Amino acid sequence: AGALQISWRPDSLLASGCNRAIIEFWAEVIGQPMTAADRRALESCFALPAGAYAPVVADVASLLGELRGSGICLGLATMDDEAHARHMLRSIGAETLFEFVCGADSGHGVKPEAGMVLAFCRACELRCDRVVMVGDSPRDLQMGRNAGVALTVGVLTGAHTEADLAPWADRVLDSIAGLKALLDDTK
Repeated sequence: AGALQISWRPDSLLASGCNRAIIEFWAEVIGQPMTAADRRALESCFALPAGAYAPVVADVASLLGELRGSGICLGLATMDDEAHARHMLRSIGAETLFEFVCGADSGHGVKPEAGMVLAFCRACELRCDRVVMVGDSPRDLQMGRNAGVALTVGVLTGAHTEADLAPWADRVLDSIAGLKALLDDTK
């Protein structure tokens, strides 16, 4: 009775895709279209473990609170659904720290397109060249580059290695815990 070991390719649909794309892929593999009820059932499965599988690798709420307290506008863009992202932020006590939260279902496009960053900039009245994009996947960093942000910062707390992130990152950090020091150094 050993523990179930789950792994995935970092660039796979399950690791980097949005829920809609995963469901469409499953429908294709099954060979028949999914009904609206089938889609809702699968979407609810994605929501159930949302708080259980995302490791918190630092005191993220304190770090984000410190950034917010220094006048930095925070936004979150995820390939997950927006409701799931908000649930995760609530679970770590950080939802009220964000000025902007969007998911793949929010109507701003999907990564690596620039739409989520552009929507954040509109919502917070920021120029893209004043934004720092922090992400743990090449798609995150490509989105930042596509939007023309000032700095792309990769963090190694996701499924990707430094070699995966480096081509798209201006800087790579071991974790988000190093972000404040980096921002202080780049002022």
